[in-house]
Amino acid sequence: MQHNLFETVEGKAVVLKAHLLRHVFATHIHHVEQVPLDIVAVLLHQKNTRVTGYYAAPSWHQVMTSANVILDRFATHLGSLDEAFVRAPAELQRQYEEAKERVGTLAKVPGGDCTCHGQCPVSFACTGCVFKVPDPMRREEIEEQEQWALIRLEQVKRRGLGPEVVKMQALLQRCHVEKEEMQLIEAYQKDEHYAATLRIES
Repeated sequence: MQHNLFETVEGKAVVLKAHLLRHVFATHIHHVEQVPLDIVAVLLHQKNTRVTGYYAAPSWHQVMTSANVILDRFATHLGSLDEAFVRAPAELQRQYEEAKERVGTLAKVPGGDCTCHGQCPVSFACTGCVFKVPDPMRREEIEEQEQWALIRLEQVKRRGLGPEVVKMQALLQRCHVEKEEMQLIEAYQKDEHYAATLRIES
């Protein structure tokens, strides 16, 4: 007998079967409990560790979480090069227009609009996401996030929470980059509406 006791992040019912439970068990004890793959194979009564590797394969959410941690570390180490990651206003405008053609009204996220028309690849960590087009009219939302991150950074520093320190430093850097992109967008929009006047003197 099957019971739908769990749901995915999209709200879809998850049917619990023996096969799925073996996947969950293998993935958890290998990636969370750090049990070696050969021992997992013995626990699952599997002779071939390649089969066990399939059962213990990480979920997409685990992969994205690990990728975000790595990118946060890279971002903090490349702090002096953050200008290299600032996108040009013309590029952002093209991204925005192309997304509107595909999905119509874009989703509002803190400090801008999301142009992603599929499942969110960064678990809604919108600040600094490549799919987000910043909106200068909503700079205050990023500044509020920046102030929160500064307070949180001091808290985690006092508590010696190393990974959380890296996370907050990366968030502050992404806020800085987004505010810089907003300034460039404002200058770009101002240039677009600038009308040159020609005066001929006799």
